[in-house]
Amino acid sequence: MRLEQVRLARPYANALMGIAKTTEGLESWLKHLEYLAEILKSPESIAILKNPTLLLSDKKALLKSAWSQFDKNLPEEADRFIELLMDNRRIFILPELIEALKSLRDQKQGYYKAVVEGAYPLNAQDEETIKAWLESEIGKKVYIEFQHNPELIGGIKAQVGDETVYASTEHLLRRLQESLKRD
Repeated sequence: MRLEQVRLARPYANALMGIAKTTEGLESWLKHLEYLAEILKSPESIAILKNPTLLLSDKKALLKSAWSQFDKNLPEEADRFIELLMDNRRIFILPELIEALKSLRDQKQGYYKAVVEGAYPLNAQDEETIKAWLESEIGKKVYIEFQHNPELIGGIKAQVGDETVYASTEHLLRRLQESLKRD
């Protein structure tokens, strides 16, 4: 389900990039959307939005009311954008939309998110070394989210967008096994 939500969020994120135009505008949108996402996490909001007896117009009004308390001067585009999400029954993809929007922002600024799994927890110096190695390996600037993965025997596994870079013992052993099978 999450993969489907990520796929659905991308066109909305691309549309918002066009609306925001500037980095400041984009940061403002992100701030507003993150607040709205917090509102949507509450059990009361979820119950209201999933209530089949409430009209869509009533749900929109309640959501706009809660959101406008954050900022009395919400841009008209924000109002229309939320209406679009509600009309298309996509309001619950908001966390994925925020994630996609941040990813587009970072790419526009020349950075890519790298999820690096390590067999052991890393210290700051190791993290910097891995960051430099990964940037030279893939030819892109990255910011890294480190995760501990005890299933790795040793080394790391890095995911940058659609690219996966292995420097793990497990991967090397698997390649050796495949090589021996061919011979």
